[in-house]
Amino acid sequence: MSMDRTGMRERSWIPRHAVPNPTPGSFPLKLTPEQVAAIKRKTGADPIESDNAAMESLISTFGDHTFYLFDDGLLVPAQVNDPDLDGEPIEFICLAQWASEAKDALKPVEPEPTGFRINLASDDDDED
Repeated sequence: MSMDRTGMRERSWIPRHAVPNPTPGSFPLKLTPEQVAAIKRKTGADPIESDNAAMESLISTFGDHTFYLFDDGLLVPAQVNDPDLDGEPIEFICLAQWASEAKDALKPVEPEPTGFRINLASDDDDED
């Protein structure tokens, strides 16, 4: 699917069955407002707003989850088991990458872990 930052242009997203069968509650996540705030504090990132024109297509394709646009593309959070992160560790999974350097359209990819993990339950923001 090509998508600009304001909404969908065409509907050729990864079919729902292309997303790996997760264990319940592990992939991807619909975050609570508190979890969204924790990600904002730790990364500065905001999720795609619920009133964005793209959300209807994203939800119909992937389910009702929290979606983020990063330099890597379209990402969703997934719970992970990480012995180095106590609490609520998550890792962002990439579902689509930017189609060009202009970052005005996305192209679907096989869901892939990004290696970017944070602990949602921790209040450590690495700030002095």
